[in-house]
Amino acid sequence: MKKNKQWIKWFLAINVTALIILVVIMILKVTNLQGDARVINYAGRARGATQRLVKQELSGFQNDDLILTLDAILNELFTGIGNNNLSLLKDKFYQSKLKEQIEAWEDLKEKIYTTRDKPDNAGELFILSEKYYDISDDTVDAAETYSANSALFLKNLEYIIVIVSIIIFVTIILLSYNLLHLARLNKKLNEVAYIDTLTGLPSRSQCEIKMAEGGIIEKDLEVSCLMFDLNNLKTTNDELGHAAGDSLLINFANILRSSAPERMFIGRFGGDEFIGIIKDTSEKEIQLFIKTLENNIEKYNENNIIIISYAYGYAMSSSYKEITIKGLLAQADKEMYKRKAQMKNYIA
Repeated sequence: MKKNKQWIKWFLAINVTALIILVVIMILKVTNLQGDARVINYAGRARGATQRLVKQELSGFQNDDLILTLDAILNELFTGIGNNNLSLLKDKFYQSKLKEQIEAWEDLKEKIYTTRDKPDNAGELFILSEKYYDISDDTVDAAETYSANSALFLKNLEYIIVIVSIIIFVTIILLSYNLLHLARLNKKLNEVAYIDTLTGLPSRSQCEIKMAEGGIIEKDLEVSCLMFDLNNLKTTNDELGHAAGDSLLINFANILRSSAPERMFIGRFGGDEFIGIIKDTSEKEIQLFIKTLENNIEKYNENNIIIISYAYGYAMSSSYKEITIKGLLAQADKEMYKRKAQMKNYIA
């Protein structure tokens, strides 16, 4: 159980770490994807603006500002450095196409300047501009392909994150189940440790915890401790068997618990010994409890072959100057043995 629990914890930790890493990668990829879209946009603008520039040049309008703008855009697309906040696409195919486009742009610029001096070269400028358009179109396609691949990677990453999240969820459920099972097991172990399995009453361990509570009993608090001893248990076990003896113990415990005030602690202290502890009480209440117990035992004996016989003793804290619950129980034990001796003398 412990090994399984540790394994699940490690498995959960690994998956949570993996999920965090995947989410970070996804965030970075989304940011890059947004940058890719901007690059595609400016690559397309460079393509379109060049066509507009050529038309202006062929109509006799010289636009040097647009040439400088295109220089800046192409340089930023290639280096990632500029004022347009463009990302550098680190894709070899795209970079090769962009380099080819820049070289074609340099040729096109040279032809523009030549045509300004020699208008007869207008036809060559137009042909070169068409060739440049095709090359720049390839650059845009390369950027779009790279962006599409990045988007596909991002989608696959989303699937992986969902799967890992499901694994983490299932692992948490398994861990929770194990913890719940362990809690139930601990509860059962505590019950075994503190509950007498035969009678269902608190065991000796719980009785000793109760006896150790507090120190000297306060003067204004009346506490009573009672000790009960079941007679003839050994004889019953020897003559009728342990099943009969167990039945005797169970029945006495049930009658004892049902006869006692609800706030009275009743526990099995030993083999045939039981104790009672009650706080904030009076001797009148104790006498009433003993009378109730005697009446209930008498009713039981009238209807059963194996009768219940017991001795009891009790002590009140007000009868002693300074005493603890443990000391008060010792006094109740003495009273119980006195009464037991009297019962034997009476029978004799």
